[in-house]
Amino acid sequence: ENASVTMSGGILNIRNYGWNITQTGGTLTISSGATATNTTMTGGEMVVSSGGTANSTTVNAGGSMDVYYGGTANSTTVSSGGGMRVSSGGVASSIIICGGLLIVSSGGIVEHLTYLDGAMDNEGQITRLILGGDQSSLDSVLDATPDQVDFNSEQQEYFLSARQLTHALVLNGNGVDATAVTAGALYGNGNALALKDLAWNGNIYGGAKDGTIDNATLDLENVRLSKDFYGAGVAATDDLLVEEDVTVHLSNVTGNVSYYGAGYANGGSIEIDGAVRTQIEGGEYKAIFNGANMKSGVSADVNIGTMELMISGGSFNGIVGNGGIVRAGQSSVQGDSSLTITGGTFNSYVYGGAFAYGTGSKSTSVSAGEATVEGDIHVTISGGSFHADVFGGSLANNSHIATANTAVYGDISITLDASENAIVLDGNVIAGSLGKGAVWGGTTVTIKGLGENLTFGTDSCVTGTSEYGSNLHAYVSGERMLVFDAFTGSFGARVADGAFDVLTLAKASQVTMANAELDSIATWNLTAGATLGGALSADALDLSGDELNVTGTIGSTEVTLLSNANGFAWDAGTAVNLFGEMATMATDGVWESDGYRLTATGGTLVVGRG
Repeated sequence: ENASVTMSGGILNIRNYGWNITQTGGTLTISSGATATNTTMTGGEMVVSSGGTANSTTVNAGGSMDVYYGGTANSTTVSSGGGMRVSSGGVASSIIICGGLLIVSSGGIVEHLTYLDGAMDNEGQITRLILGGDQSSLDSVLDATPDQVDFNSEQQEYFLSARQLTHALVLNGNGVDATAVTAGALYGNGNALALKDLAWNGNIYGGAKDGTIDNATLDLENVRLSKDFYGAGVAATDDLLVEEDVTVHLSNVTGNVSYYGAGYANGGSIEIDGAVRTQIEGGEYKAIFNGANMKSGVSADVNIGTMELMISGGSFNGIVGNGGIVRAGQSSVQGDSSLTITGGTFNSYVYGGAFAYGTGSKSTSVSAGEATVEGDIHVTISGGSFHADVFGGSLANNSHIATANTAVYGDISITLDASENAIVLDGNVIAGSLGKGAVWGGTTVTIKGLGENLTFGTDSCVTGTSEYGSNLHAYVSGERMLVFDAFTGSFGARVADGAFDVLTLAKASQVTMANAELDSIATWNLTAGATLGGALSADALDLSGDELNVTGTIGSTEVTLLSNANGFAWDAGTAVNLFGEMATMATDGVWESDGYRLTATGGTLVVGRG
């Protein structure tokens, strides 16, 4: 008991405790509640089983250690030339591999493993792995399929080419302020890949490099990056296919780099059969493209099922939107695209559709670049500060490439919901697209909430049209609707003549407008109990030849639908539908139906029972 033993051969069975052993040969067996402490092995074999415990063991060249069937090993270092096996029923914790061999067989458990160098083979369970040392390849580490990987060394180079793991691979580090891990690339290769509390200098791809995978899943939390990163992967020399979804979660990612959800088309095409779904919760970014980055000069196709981009906070210094950068070839979203923003600071364009960039110049286009959305686009903003224009549709880079073009075949909706959070819009809100391209469906801008939470810039306008449509053939084919839905307060944006052709007041909205030209409105959907008022010019509020539809319920008291300090115009061609029945003009400015009357007098339009 509490003895020091030097062993150079033979067999030693320990059933007591507290031994200090130097082993150069032979077989050392520790079992039945015995404990061996401070064992140094330069040869021979140690067997730990059946309630035996080995503490603070160093296995040098020539030595081997076997832990199984109820044996426990704590604080073991395996040096170059040494070996350790943990097999069925054995448990090892606080293990350091610095040049030796670790084998974890079926049923073996290793807790808290630090890997510096050497080799590993795992068919059991490694619950936590810490990486260090100067190795340039960690293939053997990934073969060991740990539950968690920690990067605790600094100024090292790592290149990870992940195998097909059966669980999420988590890479942890010393925090974003630590010296960054420098790597050529990191690929999830169909595995769920997560990085936390880490500074990383290489590109990150949640998916694969070429080939086919089922899904791509990437989760970055408190990570500092110095290079662009990608959700789906890269089509480097061949095509990339993701048969299901790309799912990305970003929380406090910093470094002012750009993100591309659908990957990088560097030398091949990309197809994603499911959704590209990205959620951002804080951080600092250059640009966010939920689509793919297409290399200049590469004529590739990018086809995506549906797009979802959700942002609840962060600072964004470049463009933010669903589509990628289409330089050559084409990009298509087969279904719907949605963009939901509840907070954040946006210093450049925000868009819901696609982005056609093209290559070459305005006079000598190398490739037009074509980006399409086959389904509908939904943009919902319920918080945040926007210091440039917001587009519901797509962008075409016609400032440099005259022939870059986009198309949206479905409808586009933008909802500004100021019910709870403040929304600051210094630029314009444009439901259509920018540059050359068509919106074949209609557009709807819906305003909800409180006017005190909705702030526009001095020159901000809201429109259902596209920007630069007159000289670059961008247009909206369907109806352009402006909807106030349970909105109360002042609406401070400018509404230009021709911006909309349908206006709807719903759910007891009480709206005041001071800078609107509503002469282009051809259809007015008015709800009893909702009122539009202001001090617009009489020309700005002209109902002549328009269609007025009044719905809702009223009691015995007249209710005001429109109120304008400078009056408004109408004529005999104004068609009025009162609560589902067409009305006739009884006298000038008075329309009657069975039991109801609409009266235009002075600057008010009221409805009551008649």
